[in-house]
Amino acid sequence: MRAIGHEQVPYVAYHWPLEARIRDFSRVIPVSAENGRAIGHWGEIPVAWRKSIGTGTLIFVGSPIGPALHAGDSDAASLLCSLIDVLDARI
Repeated sequence: MRAIGHEQVPYVAYHWPLEARIRDFSRVIPVSAENGRAIGHWGEIPVAWRKSIGTGTLIFVGSPIGPALHAGDSDAASLLCSLIDVLDARI
């Protein structure tokens, strides 16, 4: 989280498929999966996960990036494009 005055602005730090800090406009949902990997954290809490299933990959993002996209956040757009590119490459 980033401090602004006396308030805390929550950010999710993604580290896969690229490094990005995306503002969270809602509540985050902690996630975990057996044999998976955390790809994003809100503080110490994993909120985004990826897991290989057969020849595919399941990605769960427990903090919506839609509001950040709507607000014009370029890091959110880059993250979404990178996720799509990674998934397209696996098809």
